[in-house]
Amino acid sequence: MLLPAIVPLPGVPLSNAIEMVQHWKYELERVRQSSAEESLATYQRWAPLASEVLGSTFGLFELESLIATLRHDTLLQLHAGDSHSLINGVISAELTDRMRAFDVLLQSLKDLDARCNALPKSYSPSVLVPDTNVLLHQDEPFDELDWKALIPTSDDVRVVIPMVVIRELDRHKRSPANNVVSRNNKEAVRDRARRTSRELGVLFARPMDVVTLHPRAVTMELLLDSVGHVPAGDPDRELIERASALKGVTDRNVAIVTSDNGMKFAAAVAGIDVISTNN
Repeated sequence: MLLPAIVPLPGVPLSNAIEMVQHWKYELERVRQSSAEESLATYQRWAPLASEVLGSTFGLFELESLIATLRHDTLLQLHAGDSHSLINGVISAELTDRMRAFDVLLQSLKDLDARCNALPKSYSPSVLVPDTNVLLHQDEPFDELDWKALIPTSDDVRVVIPMVVIRELDRHKRSPANNVVSRNNKEAVRDRARRTSRELGVLFARPMDVVTLHPRAVTMELLLDSVGHVPAGDPDRELIERASALKGVTDRNVAIVTSDNGMKFAAAVAGIDVISTNN
């Protein structure tokens, strides 16, 4: 699953966001009029109103990238008496870029909505986001772990691996040789990290796939970051932010799986359910 660079604010259903984007894209298409004066006047009505209404759906930063561009500022300062060729040139360039931005956003939200609708849904947490320590310090490797046993449900479970976990696995490949998985499993952490990273690479040769872990019949997918995503400096905070974003867009019960007390407390403060493991 790919989390787009622009997602709705927490509490805004994806379906509502899609409808809003479709509406204001349609209104944008009507900006181009028969004369420069009419086009400019229509744009100058559209932009502030679109920003105000979409401000209840998306954050300020997202609105800036979607509407409040440099040409947007120029267009708001132009007057009907200015050069018609200047007005038409700026309007044409801005409409082309804004239509492209709205099209990209609309498609990304529709794709995300389709992926979210395919997620299992139940009153218990049905989407599990494991901390890196779960993949490194459980006696069993991730593909043998009984994920369903972690929660009191017989419903389907989806395990979602954020990119920060993949990066942390790479970092742990360089762990000291005397760091072991657990008291019961003396495998070196760096060996577990290498094996886990390698197996995830095989499972997700196509990163957008949803795979099934046998014999537990639990599904798993990656949570991919958009090109413009800037990770939080702290891995724990990044994991919590990704889980929170996932909860916001999926309308599912999302829980972080961890054995780390620091992560448990931080996730609880952020309003994310936590499932504790034994190790």
